[in-house]
Amino acid sequence: MYKDRPKISVIIPVYNVERYIENCARSLFEQTLDDIEFVFINDCTPDKSFDILTNVLNDYPNRRNQVKIIHNKENKGIAATRNIGLRNSTGKYIIHCDSDDWVDPDLYEKLYLNAEANKADIVLCDTIKEKNSNTDKIIDFYSDSNIECIRAILTAKLTPYLCTKLISKELYDNNKIDFPDGVNIREDFYALVKLFYYSKKISRISDSYYHYRIHGHSISRSENMRDFNSVFVQDRIKASVLAYDFLMNTDDKVKYEKAILDSKLILKIRIITKMYGVKKAREIFPETDSKIFSSNLSLHHKIHIWLLSKKINIFFRIYKIYLSVRY
Repeated sequence: MYKDRPKISVIIPVYNVERYIENCARSLFEQTLDDIEFVFINDCTPDKSFDILTNVLNDYPNRRNQVKIIHNKENKGIAATRNIGLRNSTGKYIIHCDSDDWVDPDLYEKLYLNAEANKADIVLCDTIKEKNSNTDKIIDFYSDSNIECIRAILTAKLTPYLCTKLISKELYDNNKIDFPDGVNIREDFYALVKLFYYSKKISRISDSYYHYRIHGHSISRSENMRDFNSVFVQDRIKASVLAYDFLMNTDDKVKYEKAILDSKLILKIRIITKMYGVKKAREIFPETDSKIFSSNLSLHHKIHIWLLSKKINIFFRIYKIYLSVRY
């Protein structure tokens, strides 16, 4: 079925990354895997990202026929852009790469060989977080059980990064999995919950890495969470609820109920503690307020969210000071 197809398609959304795209593109074009397809989607970037990409591509004439460049007629957001990438990808396996990050030169070859050797639907790799000159290696949770992987995604033990997971194109196609159009934060969390749910075989590599760049222009910076009504906060909640609803409508819902509760509490903590005003944030997931101490959260997180839910602001402030000293 896949005889004449590329082994891997890499989907690369592009928007406002002129400072970083050269490093990203070179790391892609210098991959040791030859049979590979690169799908760049221009989501109406306002800068010179594609001029830079064109200049870089000139240095790799052997890659030219492997590159697809798609220009959105209007800015569609990351979810719709990822869907366009999926529809235009022909590889046996799919992986995403953010255009401000980069990858080790043998990453995709090792992921592909592992997928083929293990007949895996999903193969994971680890991440190196890059901030200025500091690096932090993130060794991700792994289990060959899709149930355990879903629980780990829900409870923030397994990072919901599409860029660190090689996924069979058949897994997307056979289960009609795409990204929720218009939900442009945590869309990967939602899609990965579904992908892991339908997966039959999961594997991993541990000796080649995805480099995740943290910088001031990142949409995921915590400053974006200070306004409860911001798209960043609201889309984060929407994507999470979509994932919870999907799992609760499966025959296996009982296997995920506890992890969903923990996930709601974790999300509530993250939103409230990063915001200037917490009144509206306290109201999300009210069903969790009576179940805080039966969750699997650590004790200090349980106390933390209990104080917030009870609106005991003075004790919350004291507790935050304690945490800053203790941790």
